[in-house]
Amino acid sequence: MAEKQYKEIQRMRMWWVYVICILITGGAVWAFVSQIIFNNDFGSNPGPDWVIYATLALAIFLDWLIFSARLMLLVDSKGVSFRYYPFTSKKFAWAEIETAVVEKHDPIKDYGGWGLRYNWNNKGKAYSISGNQGLSLTLKNDKKVLIGTARAEELQRFIEANNFLS
Repeated sequence: MAEKQYKEIQRMRMWWVYVICILITGGAVWAFVSQIIFNNDFGSNPGPDWVIYATLALAIFLDWLIFSARLMLLVDSKGVSFRYYPFTSKKFAWAEIETAVVEKHDPIKDYGGWGLRYNWNNKGKAYSISGNQGLSLTLKNDKKVLIGTARAEELQRFIEANNFLS
């Protein structure tokens, strides 16, 4: 019999972040084409060519980070695990977890935004890619972890139905 598990894969859903990335990369490409390809100085006080190369490389790298970022969450009989690609991954066995509750939060107010975040006001670490709901874990060592979810109700039903913490 197959083991019951909850799987979720999230990608960033904030369209405005994509627009900013495209605009920044577009500007870097424009500077590159203007100064490197057409040999025209870019701007009234142009930088050396290496600055243009570095700016374009940095813009492409940041685009890759943002466009490839995804949060994969797995809840099963062993515990809770997640991978925030390409940054980090963690596993928590049910024996380490005191409480697991799906809750609403304010990403800006509570953690300063989305991503890999830490709150100094006893809310612990947060791993979220978008939205304002997450699986809040309180560990037996009193550490707290919030893992973002886009399917809060389904995750809460799964945890309650399987009674992992009893």
